Amino acid sequence: MRVDALRNREAILAAARRTFEEQAVLTSLDGIAARAGVGNETLYRHFPTRDDLLSAVMAANLKNLLGTASDLLESLDAREALKEWLFMLTWQLHLA
Repeated sequence: MRVDALRNREAILAAARRTFEEQAVLTSLDGIAARAGVGNETLYRHFPTRDDLLSAVMAANLKNLLGTASDLLESLDAREALKEWLFMLTWQLHLA
């Protein structure tokens, strides 16, 4: 993937994540494109459907969440780390 295409994809994902958190998942995709600083065509080239975009956001969120598990274990005891991780997971699923 070209550097500019990757940058656009990441901008769309970041804008979608923030917008979904603020306005729910049925928000305007055109608004997400504008927030990302890209045109509608760019958004739809990367994510042809709302489900594609939502799936990509959820996958990125879960990947980040999996990465936090070891950080939590370093700063909390195992029980507290698990509780915090499950809370974070539940919040991510709630956003879907």
